[in-house]
Amino acid sequence: MLKLDFDRVIPSSGNPATRSDLGPARKGVTRIVSTAIDPVRSGTPKDQLIAQINATDANLQANAFWLNSPTRLDAFYEISKSAE
Repeated sequence: MLKLDFDRVIPSSGNPATRSDLGPARKGVTRIVSTAIDPVRSGTPKDQLIAQINATDANLQANAFWLNSPTRLDAFYEISKSAE
């Protein structure tokens, strides 16, 4: 997305953001994925994943909101397991 020419992003949920807002948001998601992928691959149950992420780094909690959605969490598990 950052390869496109734009100034503002209007997400389907949340507040409008500028192009410069996307860098930190992307870093936050990347940190969550890198923290969560190993526990998923090692068999951590879905109901324990968020607690494990928070135990690893409490600052990730604000960015891990998307994992609180059952549909998104299921998708994350599927993708993480198939990427082994």
